[in-house]
Amino acid sequence: MRSGIPPSVVEVRTALALLVEISAGVQATSKLTRQISTMQEDQARFAASLAQACNAASHAFDPARLAVCADELDAALTAAQQTQALARDKARALAQAHVDRQTLKGDVQLLSAQRNVMCARYGVDTIALLRDALDDAAKATRLAQEIVMLETELLAALCVPGLAVALARLEGMDLAALQAEADRLEREQTAADSDIQTLHHANRTARQAFDSIGADGRVAALMENRRTTMLEIGDTATRYLRLRLGAEAIDSALRAYRDRHRSGMLRDAALRFTHITGGSFSDLRTQMSDKGETLVGVQQGGGSLLADAMSKGTRDQLFLALRMAGYLEFAKSREPLPFIADDVMETFDDTRASATFGMLAQIARHGQVIYLTHHEHLCDLARKACGDGVHIMRF
Repeated sequence: MRSGIPPSVVEVRTALALLVEISAGVQATSKLTRQISTMQEDQARFAASLAQACNAASHAFDPARLAVCADELDAALTAAQQTQALARDKARALAQAHVDRQTLKGDVQLLSAQRNVMCARYGVDTIALLRDALDDAAKATRLAQEIVMLETELLAALCVPGLAVALARLEGMDLAALQAEADRLEREQTAADSDIQTLHHANRTARQAFDSIGADGRVAALMENRRTTMLEIGDTATRYLRLRLGAEAIDSALRAYRDRHRSGMLRDAALRFTHITGGSFSDLRTQMSDKGETLVGVQQGGGSLLADAMSKGTRDQLFLALRMAGYLEFAKSREPLPFIADDVMETFDDTRASATFGMLAQIARHGQVIYLTHHEHLCDLARKACGDGVHIMRF
């Protein structure tokens, strides 16, 4: 405003615009001041909490390096958690080792008791003497068996009912006379064999001479037999063709029926194979080859793989799936026998082994499942997959 002169409308409007801008700036400044104050308070609280945490963890605290201290404390916490987890694993392993030690201690006590019983039976006091005594006992058993065999042969040769009668008969005989008699009988047998060959040759010569009599009539009979045989061959060939065509028609019908009605066992095996392989294979099918039907695995991407072309581990998984499906099919109509598998998961990775143990847990609902292995990690996988249903015995 100029002195003594009222402000113009333009000047008033300009002044008002400046006042609005100043008011907005004051409000923004006040808001920023409050935000800064809040952030400073949060920083102070964070610094206090971090200082308390560092003090509890016996870690150096530097108020000028809050972010670095926080990162170091987080890394220390992660390392402590990992150490704690490792300690828990070691504690579990130690507890299992104590259990195994007690089991082995019981086995040693049992074996010691059995050793003492056997030492007392054979009148010895050391393992070496016991081993010699067992060898002597085995030798005595073999000699007793040989004596029984010789007695049986002797009774059969002399045609007598008992050993006492045989010994009485042999008691008054002269060994030299018996040997001479045996030589004489052997010579007579050799002569008899020669006579038999001579008579056989003479019989064959006489038959040939007899057959040569009336040769013309024999030729006519042979020609008649030839015509009859040719007719029979023709009839037989016709019947063979009919049977062959019928067999091929039946085989085609059977193939078509198998394609439409796949057996429940194969479907079950396919589902189990899919589960064990983690979905790498989605189905199992059969196809005809020059050797008969061949099993084919259908892969998840749509391709197929012959069983012979699969890796050893995958073939083992396929064989196990077929065995489980066959066992369940058998158990539907018969009293189930134990399902025994001897370290078939030796080539499986942990994922497929866990899936397989889940399948075996299902089999265990229908009959006893026995799995033999010398891999300790499979015992842990079995516990996780089967829970309380698994019982581990160590030999």
